[in-house]
Amino acid sequence: MCPLADTEKKFLGAALRNFFTFTADLKMNNSAHPSDVLSSISGETVLSAWAQEMAFYGPDDNGLFIHPDFDFIQANVLEMRMLSGKTVHFTTAQNDVDWELWPHLVPETKNLISDLGSGFFRTRHMPEFPLGIIDEIERPTTTETGLQIIRLKIGTAQVILRAGEVDEGFNGKLTIHDRDECVLIFLSEQAHSKTIFNAPVYEVPNY
Repeated sequence: MCPLADTEKKFLGAALRNFFTFTADLKMNNSAHPSDVLSSISGETVLSAWAQEMAFYGPDDNGLFIHPDFDFIQANVLEMRMLSGKTVHFTTAQNDVDWELWPHLVPETKNLISDLGSGFFRTRHMPEFPLGIIDEIERPTTTETGLQIIRLKIGTAQVILRAGEVDEGFNGKLTIHDRDECVLIFLSEQAHSKTIFNAPVYEVPNY
């Protein structure tokens, strides 16, 4: 894949994130801090989840969203809709150097809508996402590296969210970077713990 194609993907991904979120404005207007947002959804009941996905690899006009060694979803936006009527979006925002997770509440008018998907992006309902009461939320207590990982205990399931992104290199390898632009969604601790970050160790399947 040529450098221009990679640049175009990142540009389009950033444009889509900006379309669905108001990250910079939220920060500038001193709206709810991410920790406050997480506290506000603790004990809430998740009714459904949606994702605006970005493909792992492949041509710009026909990206591939499945890899045999990847047990996670790569998204620009993860949306969780609650029984109370709240909707929370998990996106990312850039600090001085790295990207961090940015949970924020949005009005119903900003809810994601499924599409058939084209190119490198698609939006879909996530039937595989666990539903029920959010019993516990774990996140780093230090602010030195920003909010890199969030763990949600929903019933008996655990969801791990991590800032990161899959990058297709010229050597035919895929690298899963952490502290990057997407929200990586792991639906179990096992899926998260087996994932190797920041090393070009995953093969690019033929396409």
